[in-house]
Amino acid sequence: MGIWTFNAVSIIYFSAAAISFLLAYLSWRMRPARGAKYFGLMMLANAVWVSSYTLELFNTGFEWKILMFKFEFLGLAAAVYLWFVFVAVYSQFDRWLNKYTLILMAVVPVYFVVSVFQAPDSTSVYKGFEMNEINGLTILHKIRAVGFYIWTSYAYLTLGLGMILLILAMINLPRKQRTQVFLLGPAILVLIVPNFLHLTGYSIFYPYDPTPVALAIVGVLFIISIYVHKFIEVMPVAHAQVFKNMRSAVIIIDSRNKILEINPAAQLLLRKTQNEVVSKDLLTFLPECEGLILSDKIYSEIKSEITLEKINRIFELKINTLTDSQGTITGRILLLFDITEQKKAINELDAYARTVAHDLKSPLNAIAGYTQLLEASLKNGLNEDLKESLEGIKSGAHHMNDIVEGLLLLAQIRNLDNLDTTELEMNTIMKSSLNRLSVMIAEYNAKVKTPETLFNSIGYGIWVEEVWVNLFSNAIKYGGECPEIEVNSYRKGKQIYYTIKDNGSGLTPEEQENIFMEFTRLRTHKSEIAGHGLGLSIVKSIIEKLGGQVGVESKKGEGSTFYFSLPAKSR
Repeated sequence: MGIWTFNAVSIIYFSAAAISFLLAYLSWRMRPARGAKYFGLMMLANAVWVSSYTLELFNTGFEWKILMFKFEFLGLAAAVYLWFVFVAVYSQFDRWLNKYTLILMAVVPVYFVVSVFQAPDSTSVYKGFEMNEINGLTILHKIRAVGFYIWTSYAYLTLGLGMILLILAMINLPRKQRTQVFLLGPAILVLIVPNFLHLTGYSIFYPYDPTPVALAIVGVLFIISIYVHKFIEVMPVAHAQVFKNMRSAVIIIDSRNKILEINPAAQLLLRKTQNEVVSKDLLTFLPECEGLILSDKIYSEIKSEITLEKINRIFELKINTLTDSQGTITGRILLLFDITEQKKAINELDAYARTVAHDLKSPLNAIAGYTQLLEASLKNGLNEDLKESLEGIKSGAHHMNDIVEGLLLLAQIRNLDNLDTTELEMNTIMKSSLNRLSVMIAEYNAKVKTPETLFNSIGYGIWVEEVWVNLFSNAIKYGGECPEIEVNSYRKGKQIYYTIKDNGSGLTPEEQENIFMEFTRLRTHKSEIAGHGLGLSIVKSIIEKLGGQVGVESKKGEGSTFYFSLPAKSR
């Protein structure tokens, strides 16, 4: 194996290796950040390069030197390759990076690494190796072949292209972030210049290769960038002020749910400082998020409401997933909006609406009742004008009662948090709703085509019957001179969809967008058809409360198909 000949200079090389391993470790811990993973791998490759060179230089064994040189070249080639990938990702020129381009880029370095590992049998990069004694050191002299100059040109070209990407990125960066990127330029020059002088024979340090020492300086510059200028933080510096001054709490976590960053609003919410929460599990501080964080909806935006019992506040929570250019999940952003006062105001408004509705209901019922008594007592002596007036009073009272019932139902839907849902026999519910509308169906001479069976789903029977009643009455009223209505159902994923198709005049895109809003009625029918504009908004509120969706598909002149969905029973 040979004899070890360590001297004072070896301490410098071992220090360079230690710095490289340290940087690799620190960067790997920060790998959810943009480019941090590739930077860490690059520094690991540098560590292999420096360590192998040191073990080669300070040993006298010929076979050992050749073996260490092979690993030295492996580390060097990997570092050059990973440098360019890291710069492309960090400077946001990585849209073209995917597994295919990464493999294609690796072809050249892999070819040269394989050639060197086949040495001395392969002479494409080095023709041979010799042992020389210089200043008490046994030096492995490499006799260069054409492949060496091709590899060196490729390596310097790759480093140069990386520098160009950094310059292009720096042009569009804020002043603070320019300082971060600017440090990379001198770092690479410190590495390239000594290496070039050593290869050309002009180095004053010969036989020592100063490149590992230069690498130690590069490591120091990177440490400054990481800890002083926050070179590879998850939060982009360009958005630092926005992040800091947001009134809503923002929490950034990695793929393991460890907290990476919180803004001042989140610090007030958690009653913890940044240093007290970083690298800690999110659920330690916000156990209310457990069901949402562990949700299978990992790629979609999650919206929910949570109540923090410790501070007695209600928050709207939004969770967005962070992915890298390969689509791999790197973390999540949690935004918490304090909606305690809004919820309080809505509850007060709903309470007021319920009170007003109940207060109106009694006199309205009295008006309708007295109208019927008056009509009965004057039945024989009614003239046409008086009869028409009584009909108007009765119709108006019923119409106002419908509005009150609608408001009460809306208030109930909004305020009921815990609902006992069951499997619904949808055929029975649908037929019950048609029975309630039998007079209306006969009046409009409507035809309703229903399937033999409908898919069952999960819901709240009383509310779902109201959905059918509202959709059927809507289809009858707007279905044309002789309404023709067709009902169907189908399963899609975890939802059961129900459709009600009519033969009306259809809806414009603008009408389709607004049709489910409260008190919205079609302009073209406002004066022709009685209504209060609550029916479809009630449908929307009910279905969304039950975990479904509601919508309409229509073209002007071709009728409309309204649909709603409810959760399917688990198979």
